[in-house]
Amino acid sequence: MSQVIIEFAVGKPSSWLQEKLDGFVWVLDRNLRHNRLGQAEGCYEEGILQVRADGISLAEIRSLVDAFTESMRHHGERLIVHVREINAVE
Repeated sequence: MSQVIIEFAVGKPSSWLQEKLDGFVWVLDRNLRHNRLGQAEGCYEEGILQVRADGISLAEIRSLVDAFTESMRHHGERLIVHVREINAVE
């Protein structure tokens, strides 16, 4: 089973940005659970929000991340994002 990891380098985000990042994780998790594909969770540590998502491919998540970062750019937020897929050992 593979897992997609998204890392947002945000430093110390404003409350507005923190709310948007939390919303991104919540929506991703709800959609994965609703479609019975998997789940997503986020962990904020040392200026980086790391999101782990099961049940979605790298290709599928990339379009969601691109749309989110583009929206944040329009609001003046510059995010550095790293997306990768790892194969979990079962």
